[in-house]
Amino acid sequence: MITAPQLRAARSLLGIDQRRLAELSGLSVPTIQR
Repeated sequence: MITAPQLRAARSLLGIDQRRLAELSGLSVPTIQR
């Protein structure tokens, strides 16, 4: 299972913030933040 720190690191490497990830994935920002 992927942990929250691993997800944060992956987003950082890709230069994607939570809002952009929500747009790309079709999910809401609160869902991404869970």
